[in-house]
Amino acid sequence: MIVVPYKSGATLAEVRKAFKQGGGAEPPLDFANVVYTARIEGGARQITELDLTKPGKYALLCFVSDRKGGPPHVAQGMVAEITVH
Repeated sequence: MIVVPYKSGATLAEVRKAFKQGGGAEPPLDFANVVYTARIEGGARQITELDLTKPGKYALLCFVSDRKGGPPHVAQGMVAEITVH
C-alpha cells in the first residue's frame, strides 16, 4: 500500500476515477510526499505506523495485482481515504 496526500480540493471520487482502467486523467495526488508500507502475503497481518505529519486527506492505494494477473487492485477500486488532523 502507498499513502499519498491529496492535492488541494481533490475528492475521493476524482482519485478513484483517475485510477480506473482507461481513466486517463492524472490522479489529483501529491506524489512528491508518498509513504510506503511493506508488501505482505495474503492472510498475514502487520501493524504499521505511518508518519503523516501534514494535516489533510490521504489516499490509500494498492498497486498489487491478484494472483491470476489482471489489473492492479487500485484499478479495481481498491482506494480508501483517511483524514489527518
